[in-house]
Amino acid sequence: QEVMSVRHEFVCCTGCCWCATNSSCGYEVAIEAPVGNIIGYAKQHTSAWKPHIRVLDANRQEMFVLRGPCCWGCQNVYCTDDIEFSVTDQAEDKYLGRMFKRWAGCGRETFTDADTFGVTFPLDMPVPAKALLFGAVFLVDFMYFERAKHSY
Repeated sequence: QEVMSVRHEFVCCTGCCWCATNSSCGYEVAIEAPVGNIIGYAKQHTSAWKPHIRVLDANRQEMFVLRGPCCWGCQNVYCTDDIEFSVTDQAEDKYLGRMFKRWAGCGRETFTDADTFGVTFPLDMPVPAKALLFGAVFLVDFMYFERAKHSY
């Protein structure tokens, strides 16, 4: 039984960080829980050089901001730290948790598409808000890790 779905609709010019806020640019996913009931969205936001994702509720009101590191693509045998995205409130003045991609080892990172992600958040956060953060993991994976592997 499906309990959650993350859907990505095609848009014309995806991936340009400088025009991502434009409705025809930038990656966005709709997060449904249960399937068929949109509870919110995760959307790429304009950024000069760091990953920047806005997590929105069903009415497109900002709930969370995810900010990634400037060198998200350099996780390798010489740089094995987790790649961490901070999770803050919409005003970016309260740290709520983190989303991270764990280093899986040289062999697994080089020869497979398998990745390990984690999310931390306050225990008392409402379940729909937690589901939105889980949905945002898929957007982050697609934008910064899967796409980079297949851009040859």
